[in-house]
Amino acid sequence: MTSFGAATAVIDRAIENAEGPLPPPFLVEFLLGPWRRFLAAIHHDEGSGSRAWELAQHATELLLWSIAPKATEAEKTALGNALKALVEAVRRAMDVAAWDSSAQSVFLRQLREWHLQLIKRETPAPPPDAKLPPLGEVPRQPADPGAPADLADTVHLDVTDPHYRAYLEMLNHAIMEKIEL
Repeated sequence: MTSFGAATAVIDRAIENAEGPLPPPFLVEFLLGPWRRFLAAIHHDEGSGSRAWELAQHATELLLWSIAPKATEAEKTALGNALKALVEAVRRAMDVAAWDSSAQSVFLRQLREWHLQLIKRETPAPPPDAKLPPLGEVPRQPADPGAPADLADTVHLDVTDPHYRAYLEMLNHAIMEKIEL
């Protein structure tokens, strides 16, 4: 498998295994752009059996976990405790991917606002047998990138729903690029 293919597989698997809604559009763009280039570079330079590759995969899962709604105070505390390491991983990915500094600032501001809303929001836990609603309209990115994220626009999707695989395929083919390593 190519490094680019391995990076894409890590992102796909992390999205499939994540509990909660699909990531917001600003994070999808980041995952399929700079984050995928970062993962591909680590896979190419360090190999699939390396500690760096293992940590990069874990960081991908942590990033997706960090944007999911937090129902309990313990989850909100865990998010707060994880943010420093997460932001360090995101900054490293941006540097490795040579992402434009103004785009970095916009993304970090959006991510910070998202996390602040998760920590401040009182999110009731869903009943244990609740079925998620089917895929609705994908939320659009706010016109003002500096505006706080609106968590009400989050798309909830059951991974057993047939639309899920189609959505992932659409995401994978939306940003096709060749990575020169």
